[in-house]
Parts: sequence; C-alpha cells; structure tokens
Amino acid sequence: MFPFMPWPSYASWSDEDLRAVWLYLRSTPAISHDVPPSTLTGDAAGARGVARGAGIFNVYCAACHGERGRGTSLTTFALRDLAKDMDEDALTAFIVDGGSSAGVGMPPFGKTLTPDQIKDVLAYLRNP
Repeated sequence: MFPFMPWPSYASWSDEDLRAVWLYLRSTPAISHDVPPSTLTGDAAGARGVARGAGIFNVYCAACHGERGRGTSLTTFALRDLAKDMDEDALTAFIVDGGSSAGVGMPPFGKTLTPDQIKDVLAYLRNP
C-alpha cells in the first residue's frame, strides 16, 4: 500500500483512461471533511543535515524511490544515481518542480518541502 499517490503507476495511463477516471470522480458527490496538515516526526522534524534528509526521504520519497534511493519497480531510475550526475541547481529544480518536464511521473515537492528541507534531502542523497 502506498502512503501517497503512486504517480509513476499512472504515468502510463492513456488519455482515455485518465478522462474516464476524471468523469467518474466528477459524478460522485463531494464529501466535506477536514484534512489536518501532515506533521513530520523523529529525524524528519528534529534533526538537521543528512539525518533530517534521511527522515524526510523516508516519509516522502522511499515509497517510490526505494531504500536510500536505489530504485523500485515504480521508477525507471535510481534517484541516488541521478543525484550524482546532476548539479545542485538542477537537482533542486527537479525536486521542486517534479519530473513532468523531464517526462517522468514524479510529483512536485516545491509546496511540500521548504528550501532547507530540500537541501537536507540533497545532502542525504549525495551522502555515501
């Protein structure tokens, strides 16, 4: 089970399939409920640097990118390997904007993570 929307699984859906799901969702009545904001705990909340980056990665990234970014069946590349080949600005932009501009199904995290949190995730990915 995925803790978040499994974006890579939907990346290969046809426009017709996506439209069918959209039409179905539009046909169901709305349900009003409050959704509390997510709260980070442990190292993801209290640590800094590589330790916080590891905690944040485990919360937001590991479901798709696997343990330590080594990849899973949901990804076409290992994020840890990609991080080695990208400069700081390019990798930051990739995380902030998501993978749609690169043709991959990674969602954007620019509104989910702060710039400092992203720097810590980068430190974790680059840490051997």
